[in-house]
Order: sequence, then structure tokens, then C-alpha cells
Amino acid sequence: MRIKQVIGLVLTVLLASLFLLLGLFAVPINAQINSTWNGGTGNWSNASDWNPAAVPNDDGSTFYNVTINVPGSFVTMDVLNNTIVSLSLADSLSINSGDTLTLLTGASNVGTLINSGTLNNGVGFGTADSSGTIINIGTINCNEGCSINNSGTLTNIGTILWSHAGGLDNSGTITNTGLLLIGLSAHNLNVGAMDNIGGTIQLGNSSLINSGTLNNIGGTIDGSNAGVIENSGMLYNDSSSTLTIGGPGGLGNGIGGTLVNAGTLTSNSEIDNAGALNNSGTLLNGPSLGSTLNNSGTINNSGTLNNSSISAIINTGTINNAPGGSLNNSGTLNSSGRINNSGTFTNSGAVTISSSSQFTTSTNYTQTVGSTIVNGILTASGSALVDIQRGALGGTGTINGNVAMGGTLTPGVTGTPGTLVIFGNYEQLGNGTLEELMGPVSHSFLDVSGNVMLAPGSLLDITLLNGFDPLNQTFSIMDFESRVGQFSNGASFSDDGFIWAITYRQHEVDVTAVQPTPEPSSLLLLFIGLAALALYVPRRMDKTQRLA
Repeated sequence: MRIKQVIGLVLTVLLASLFLLLGLFAVPINAQINSTWNGGTGNWSNASDWNPAAVPNDDGSTFYNVTINVPGSFVTMDVLNNTIVSLSLADSLSINSGDTLTLLTGASNVGTLINSGTLNNGVGFGTADSSGTIINIGTINCNEGCSINNSGTLTNIGTILWSHAGGLDNSGTITNTGLLLIGLSAHNLNVGAMDNIGGTIQLGNSSLINSGTLNNIGGTIDGSNAGVIENSGMLYNDSSSTLTIGGPGGLGNGIGGTLVNAGTLTSNSEIDNAGALNNSGTLLNGPSLGSTLNNSGTINNSGTLNNSSISAIINTGTINNAPGGSLNNSGTLNSSGRINNSGTFTNSGAVTISSSSQFTTSTNYTQTVGSTIVNGILTASGSALVDIQRGALGGTGTINGNVAMGGTLTPGVTGTPGTLVIFGNYEQLGNGTLEELMGPVSHSFLDVSGNVMLAPGSLLDITLLNGFDPLNQTFSIMDFESRVGQFSNGASFSDDGFIWAITYRQHEVDVTAVQPTPEPSSLLLLFIGLAALALYVPRRMDKTQRLA
């Protein structure tokens, strides 16, 4: 845990202790009674087990501070509605089903609290009451049908466990540095503030519903066992934290798991989704510190999903960007699964569509800068366009649809020639370049099934690999059904040490290395010779004129 987090935790505990102490004086001093359990096993309702001999239960004029600290004690709270000022617990307390214990100023627990009923901290759920403070260093077990309502401050350094249906309702502040384990059919409803600082929140076929603020700071939120996270507020996943949705691990067999975000989810750490991530709000992946979103399940986006320039999305599952959704990549997007886009997609980072991947879009695939490598299948259906305004496009896969190239198209990948297939039309714009890689074994080839248009200003660039000598060899660099226009290089041009001649045929374009480019020294001698000749001819003419 980071130093700042440790310091923050210490301050939190000290402040919580201070609030608990001050809370003792929140009611008239002369009306408070310090009630202590005598020891052993018994019921809360037995007056003889308390010192003084009276059942601790505030009546509006008498207020109780309860202490249960005799080793081996086990107290059963069997009063229907019981209210006390504070509780100091070092042994065991069990709240019966249907019974309620309300704490006005809170509790300090280093023992075990077994709750089958209701535990209220503060005045009541739905109203913020900072006077209620619970510090748990031990264990709170919440059994079938139990609930904990916190409108004050709950600090958990130990373990809070829901083994069955029940829930934690928070309208105050919760700080968890221990283990918060929400089991079968339980729920956690947060409308206040919840900070998981270096702790663990585990969801086992249960839900965490946040409409307030949920900060995961150096901790783990694990929904890997059919857990459901619903966020309509602010969810922040900080550096060195992990947010897991679905997949193996957690409490059981790792099936299912859902995160529903209708608010703002900001992650500067890792998100692992093996279930379903449904975003209709805003999901910011690593805007300031970087983050990795690992998706082996399904992401359904109808809101905004931004992948920052220092972050990555690794997709081995399915990403669906629905109509109205916006998927913006400024970082790294590596997909070996499926991406289905019918919303807005913009790339200014690096997209790799692997050989096993399919990217299908019914709207434009827009790249403003950056790169796209297609080793699998990129399909732009209907009137959609693969619109490469700047940057690079390459790969050895297949593009189904029309391509507009305003950047650099390289069939193959960096340093390795290959064939890129376009089932559609190819338009190379005035700021576009076709880069041809040539090596001893192979060369790049652009295979276009439709029409090619080479706009004025479009260029051909040749890069030789591994010392390859192409002299007197002819290479077919692209084919097509029909062509309009020519490269602006001219009929012959110099590139990478050779003079190249371009031949435009009916269905293909060829280039031939006709001679090496003259060495700079030869050009210099030629220039000097031409200059000398230019000086000699006027003098010769002048001499001839004088003789005449």
C-alpha cells in the first residue's frame, strides 16, 4: 500500500475514534449510563447479566454506553428495537432475526458481531449523520435477511461478511481496508461515499449498486463470481487497483458477472471483464495514469468509451458499439476477438486486428492519425468507408469495403512485405502514399477487386529491405478492375538508390529498376563539367568575334 494511503488510513481511524469519543457527549452527561456485560453466555434482555442490573435500551431520558469485553462472552441481542449510544465489543454479539440494534454514536469492534437482524449506525438510513461511527477491526457476520444501515461513518479494517441474502445500505461514509464479502443474493447500496483503500470487495452472485461515489484506491473489487456492479454515480478505479467482472476466481465457479455503468467510470488501473460490461454513461480508460481494459467477455457501449493515449484495450471477446455510442481510441486497441460498430468509431492511436479477429462497421471507420494493422478482416458495410485521413494502414488481411487513403498504405507489416486485399474501391488522395516494401524473397502487393483512383499529388514510395538489389527486375505492385489517374512521381523517379520506371497496364501497375541512382560524386563531376563548358563556350565565341 502506498505511504499516502497508510497515512490516510491512520488518520481515518484516529478521526473515527475521535468522533466516537465525542459522540459519548452528544447527549446529556448526567443521563448516560456505562453498562458492562458481566461475562459468559446470555441474552441481552437479562438485566442480571449487566452491571448495573438493567437492560441497556435508551428511552429518551436514559442513554447507554455498552461494553462487552469479558473473554469468552457471547451475548444474544433479543430485543425487538434496541437503541444505545455506543458499543465497545471485544467478544461476541449476535443480533437475532427480526431484531434491531441502533447505534447513536457508533461502535468499536475487535471481536465478532453476528447479525441476523438489523444494525443501524446513525439516526437512520437516508440522512447523513456523521455522529454515528463504527470501527470494525474484528468480524461482522451478516446472516440470512440481515441488513446494516449506515448514515454515519463505517471503517472496516477486519472482515464484514454477508453469507446470504441481506445488504449494506450506505448514505454516509464507508472506508474499507479489509475484506468486504457480499455473498449469495446480497446487495450493497451506496448513495453516499465509499472508499476501498487497499482492501477487497468480493461479490458472490450479489450486487454492488452505486449512485454516490465509489473509489477503488489500491484495492480490489472482484465481481468474478456472477457479481453485478451497477454505477449511476461516480466510480473511480485508481492506480494499482483491480476491477474484475465475471470469469474464473472469486467465491465460486466464476460464471456470469455484470457491470452496468450509467454514470462516470474512470479507471487508472486494470479492469478485467469476463462477463458483461454495459456502458450507457462515460467510461474513461486511463485518462491520467494509464489503464488496461482486458475484455474476454462482452462490452456493450451505447455511451462514451474513451481509451486514452497511455492506455490499452485488449479484446479477446466481443465489443458492441451501438447506435449513439462513441468508441474513441487514442491508445492501443489490440483485438483478437470481434468488434461490431454501428455508432461512432475514431482512431488516433494504434489498432491491431489480428488474424483471428473481425471488425465490422456500418458507419465510417475513421482514423485521424495513428495506425491500423489489418491482419484479420475489416468490413465496412453499405455506404460506410474506411477513412484513413492521416497515419498508416497496413497488414496482410482483408478489407471488405471502400478505402480512402490520406495517409500511408503499406501492404504487410513493418519490415516484412505482404499482400493486403481490398474487396471494394481504393482511392488514394492527394496526401496519400502507397509504400512498396521489397526484399530478396517477396515484395508488397495491393490487391483491389474494384476501381482505383490516384488523385493528383498521390505518391509511390519504394523501400528496399536487407540490402536487396532489384536492378533490371520488374515488380507488379497492385492490381484492380479499372484505374483513373497516376502517381505524381512521374514516368520515372529516383527512390532508395535506383531509378524506377512506372508502367500502367490495363489491370495492374508495374515498376522496374532501370539503373542505379548516380552517386553524388558522379553528379558533382557532371555539374563541374557542365559549368566549365558553360564558361568556355562564351569565351570561345568572344575570341572568334575578335578575330573576325
